[in-house]
Amino acid sequence: IARVFRLPVLLRSDAAAFAVFVLGFCLAVWGERTFVRAGTELMPASATNSKLVTNGPFRYTRNPMYSGLLLVTLAVAFYFGTWPFYAAVVLLFVVIQTVFIPFEEAKMERQYGAAFREYRSRIRRWGIV
Repeated sequence: IARVFRLPVLLRSDAAAFAVFVLGFCLAVWGERTFVRAGTELMPASATNSKLVTNGPFRYTRNPMYSGLLLVTLAVAFYFGTWPFYAAVVLLFVVIQTVFIPFEEAKMERQYGAAFREYRSRIRRWGIV
């Protein structure tokens, strides 16, 4: 696509792409494995979840799997280096932040009440941010 449309390369780095990809992939898998070990559902739209998971990567961020997905998407942007790939990262963040997470957090609050509110007050949505 970049060759056809002659998109300028903004920032391209194989090393950064590799490092960010590994970090994002490992974070997402760690979150998924933590859910599996806890015996709860991975699907956010399930009617109920078996357990409020607060260990593993969930000690640092309420959304390690979304964080991992964003990092993998950023890695793809680093690999190709053109603006549409960086725009995809921003668009994905906006959709996750405004659609998916509010839906999931409202569901968790209905299901777990005070326990989720306490967890939400201690752990940031995106970890360090």
